[in-house]
Amino acid sequence: MIQGTISSDGLFYWDGAQWQPTRSPDGMWRWTGSAWVASSDASVTLQSVSGYSSPRWIGVWLSVLLGVSVAMALIAFLVELYFNLTLTLAGRDIVYSIDVGGLFIFAITSTVFLVWFGLSYRNLSFLGARDLLFTPGRAVGWWFVPVACWWKPYAAVVEIWQASDPTAPATTSAPSRRGADSVPLLPFWWATWIVSLVLVNAASLLIYPADTQQWLLNMSAAATAVAGVLAMVVVLSISNRQDARWRRLVSQTSASA
Repeated sequence: MIQGTISSDGLFYWDGAQWQPTRSPDGMWRWTGSAWVASSDASVTLQSVSGYSSPRWIGVWLSVLLGVSVAMALIAFLVELYFNLTLTLAGRDIVYSIDVGGLFIFAITSTVFLVWFGLSYRNLSFLGARDLLFTPGRAVGWWFVPVACWWKPYAAVVEIWQASDPTAPATTSAPSRRGADSVPLLPFWWATWIVSLVLVNAASLLIYPADTQQWLLNMSAAATAVAGVLAMVVVLSISNRQDARWRRLVSQTSASA
């Protein structure tokens, strides 16, 4: 076997002792049989550098809003607990005011989250991700589709996480992303969010005794608070991962220029 010979499928070349991949680990170079040349993926990466928009600052503001939402949920829980223990009906308007304020903060937080979510998903194509499951618009739209909203957005979040890996090759495909290591953070966050929704919807049926209904609402508030804290970690982690991957691609394209 002649050294440098490329296999029939074009994926490997013979280095004189064993078969080696014809593409460099970072995806930037390809072996032609006689020399290493810039891969066609490298030009895609050059375009990616200019199209990327950092989600960091939106993520920071979103984390602040999530923190406020968690604080409002905890305050509502404690105030409600106080009135239940003291059997005080006077001043119950305080509870209602807190609930209304919490809904207002939740609406703002949800809007900012969807903006951050759409931007993060849009960035994937500029960070070398191929074979994506959704378009950015559809990834956001699944949050509003009944039933499907229970798992479709989660699939998009997992894809954002995997495709934002700073250590991955310059281009990633669906099979390569599926082979990436999973992290317990994402399923744990999503599980607490689903639990909070299930509990609050169960309480809204109004078929339970008052004590049971209040317990469901309290447990939903607790699950929402945990989900909010975990969401802060998810948002900041993804923002950092995308920025780190972008910086790596910039350094690679600068070195190959």
